Amino acid sequence: DSVRLSGKDVSTKTSKIRPRRLKDILIEHNLNFGVDVLFVDVEGHELSVLKSADWSEQKPNVIVVENTGPLKSQEVLRQFIRQEGYIFFARIDIADDIWVLNV
Repeated sequence: DSVRLSGKDVSTKTSKIRPRRLKDILIEHNLNFGVDVLFVDVEGHELSVLKSADWSEQKPNVIVVENTGPLKSQEVLRQFIRQEGYIFFARIDIADDIWVLNV
């Protein structure tokens, strides 16, 4: 709806999917490797997605996360990522933050 309201002529299709943790998908397919780069763009639910991850076993080396919306919510997301041991690296345009694991 937000794209349509912005004046762009697009067609959309809605599908319901059952959300799953990345860890469970890797186990199901017998893939024993870590994640080098994690991209998170889930239309305002980025903090919830990051909070659902198991950060105790393995962390991605780089996180690219969409971080838009009110400045207060942007800072809450940034603070969470900092607490997980990441250093802010760069901002891409006005939407995405790049974080690198502080090793």
